[in-house]
Amino acid sequence: MIEQIKWVSGNLRPLIYFTLVDKNTGDPYDPTTWEPLILTGATLTMPFRKSGTTDIIDTLTGVFETDGTDGKIIFTMTATAASSVAGNYEGEIDIDYGGPILTVYEIVDFLFRDSF
Repeated sequence: MIEQIKWVSGNLRPLIYFTLVDKNTGDPYDPTTWEPLILTGATLTMPFRKSGTTDIIDTLTGVFETDGTDGKIIFTMTATAASSVAGNYEGEIDIDYGGPILTVYEIVDFLFRDSF
């Protein structure tokens, strides 16, 4: 489960960290048994939109935190996405290994508030 990310409009930091795991590698009911998803060679993106809409505001790009073998990735907020007004937004993590896209099932939920 991905926790809601709270964000202040206009901020480009902090970085957004995820560890992706494969529940098919262990007991499907015990997340502690799941192996990291091997991401080496993949391109990582996160289309970002206002909740309840279909228009993509921007696409965040992900990078590997290490070498891609431990499932750890980092996304940086773009200036366009960060300038969103207060409200609920969402993203989805897409993994492209050079063929069909693999999309992480859980939606990344953002709650933006305006800055002072």
